[in-house]
Amino acid sequence: MYFLNHGKWVKSPVSLAEMNAERDKHDWKKDTCTHLRDESVNGEAAAVWRTHVVTEMSAVDTDMWISKSRGLVLKANSVMDLGAGPKSHTSARYDYTNVRAPAGVQ
Repeated sequence: MYFLNHGKWVKSPVSLAEMNAERDKHDWKKDTCTHLRDESVNGEAAAVWRTHVVTEMSAVDTDMWISKSRGLVLKANSVMDLGAGPKSHTSARYDYTNVRAPAGVQ
């Protein structure tokens, strides 16, 4: 996997297989995915999905807006509750304008 970071493509230090292996190590107590509604993001039709993941250490709710025509994530909002202290809120918007894989990468 590659990431565009400050205008430069960088190869991920962790492979997709390693990420999946790490994910599979966790003891998921509850994991759900639910379609909430359809709406648009910047004029693009999207389906809004919510994932709810509970582990022994945290609970995370993430709403994702997925393009109906391209299948790409357009926006995501997450709330993480570690049980002690304030919840962590994260919001991301994805812009695929001018995104191209590095030369030689397929």
